[in-house]
Amino acid sequence: MPTTSMNYRRSGSGPTVVLVHGFLLGSGFWRPLIEYLARTHDVIAPDLPGFAGSGHMPALPNMEDFSDAVLTLMDDLGVDRFSAIGHSMGGCIVQQMALDAGTRLDRLVVYASTSGRTIMAQVGPGARPPRERRAVLEKEGLEGFRRWMGPHWLADGADHPFFDECLASGDGVSLDAVEAGGVMMQDWDVTDRLGDISVPTLVIGGDRDRTFPVEATAYVARHVQNGRLCILPGAAHSGHVEQPELFNKAVGDFLTET
Repeated sequence: MPTTSMNYRRSGSGPTVVLVHGFLLGSGFWRPLIEYLARTHDVIAPDLPGFAGSGHMPALPNMEDFSDAVLTLMDDLGVDRFSAIGHSMGGCIVQQMALDAGTRLDRLVVYASTSGRTIMAQVGPGARPPRERRAVLEKEGLEGFRRWMGPHWLADGADHPFFDECLASGDGVSLDAVEAGGVMMQDWDVTDRLGDISVPTLVIGGDRDRTFPVEATAYVARHVQNGRLCILPGAAHSGHVEQPELFNKAVGDFLTET
């Protein structure tokens, strides 16, 4: 039996692919992609420590600890090799996993993400810069902060049909995890280590992403050893529900190609 206390969803059979969610979200964010990938894969989607269904767990202070937490879950589930897909903060985590334990990864998908503070300083702060986020969190509290952040994840904002489900996927997040995550995202940086990532890597971004500008996303694809880039038209920070057919085609082909 698994020894981890991290909550997770698991569906399907075949080669294992692990879905790592982003900041303020949870495994429910992946529901449409889980349904698609479970036709051909064993899909595991954890709630990261401090977030959603794992909100009872202590907040983690850095990407290395999140990388270790996901790898430990795979150990507990008896999974040696797998592919990994990470969204936003989760995209940072899977890059860290590729650096920490790259020999365990078959393929890597970095989705709507960045390599860290160095490249972000070059392309701009994106939506909701750190000082503004801290001010809103202090004034509005955790729930107000989540509702303020959420509309930037979708080009259509709160009008998108997936918005409520997207926001609800993060229910249970702890204040400690939010505060620690904000600091961690400012501090983490592997921009000068991207060349050490040798696992085949697909980088996906939306041309309307206001969180991580497309230039930051494209930088990752250009600087890993074996990268390719997919930019989704009309998508912001959640392309798997904004352009699902294109997203599923790109990811499905990448995971199954020989």
